[in-house]
Amino acid sequence: MAAVAAGQRISAAAAERTGELDRQAHAHRWLGQVHRSQGRQPEAHIELRRAFDLFGQVGDRTRQGRTQIDIAIAYGEEHAYVEAIAEARLALELFEAVDDPSGQATALNSIGWYLTLRGEPRKALPYCRRALELSRACGNLPAQSSTLDSIGFIHHHLGEYHEALPPYLESLHLRQAIGDYFLQAEIHTHIGDTYLALGDTLAARRSWRASLDILDDLQHRDADAVRARLDRHQDKSS
Repeated sequence: MAAVAAGQRISAAAAERTGELDRQAHAHRWLGQVHRSQGRQPEAHIELRRAFDLFGQVGDRTRQGRTQIDIAIAYGEEHAYVEAIAEARLALELFEAVDDPSGQATALNSIGWYLTLRGEPRKALPYCRRALELSRACGNLPAQSSTLDSIGFIHHHLGEYHEALPPYLESLHLRQAIGDYFLQAEIHTHIGDTYLALGDTLAARRSWRASLDILDDLQHRDADAVRARLDRHQDKSS
């Protein structure tokens, strides 16, 4: 990943030398995403804000909105949920202004997700239900999967564990059809957490094991948290 970041810095510098604002914007956005994925949130914010401004200069409001979602994610990873919700709301306004229903679905789902993490799952549910309607209407399978995962997560946090499983499972099936390997792991983890809440430790461990297999294969930092779940809830039948 360090090589990727270095490559993107070279790309951004090259774009700045040529004065191509669009290329600069894309390079800064990608560099911001790399910093965010590596846990360097301050650097991510600098690059993403730069990309946002550049997309504004070239009049690309759709990509401004998508960059604003990236900024919301960066805040969310810092547990700054008030700021994350505010950025997602601003992104929603941009997507509404350019009549982008797919972008609106993404922004609505982000609002619902961060409201849940902030401790307001009941308030979050209408946002995610509207996001699901929009993503289904425009045939956006990744957005559908992400939103179904959010709806399952909301029901889990409301203590409605039986209601959480169907959207989680539908989300997983969609993500498998899409072929997104990492997000399958995240959904498996959520499913395992819900099975545990229902008292089915064996099913929980199966889901966590499926998640860990993926994360270990990807050498992803989230593997340690899933491994800790498995360690805490040992299979008593073995």
